[in-house]
Amino acid sequence: MEFNQHREYGSDVTVILKESDATKLFRRMTGPIVLKFYAEWCGACGDDIEGFSEAATRNKGRTAFFAVNVDHCSAACEIFGVEAMPAYFRFHRLQPLKFEDVDLEDL
Repeated sequence: MEFNQHREYGSDVTVILKESDATKLFRRMTGPIVLKFYAEWCGACGDDIEGFSEAATRNKGRTAFFAVNVDHCSAACEIFGVEAMPAYFRFHRLQPLKFEDVDLEDL
């Protein structure tokens, strides 16, 4: 499985740009994991890149952070019921929790 790193997100966030990679990841999820669904054209999605990257760095080794591009991973959006971006999901003990009013400082 090959994931992409985007320098905007830094090295502690794995950016998923291919549907096949998203599917493989979701099948192997054991947590703790934080997913962010984003689009490059979404202004609000870009506003939190720094905070999301900082949260990933603070939690390195304890929690994996992934950014899923909705324009390339539409099936993943359907699986999680993503209707607006950015959308965040946190997995703890295989139980997904969607959180919309995310405070990245608390992650």
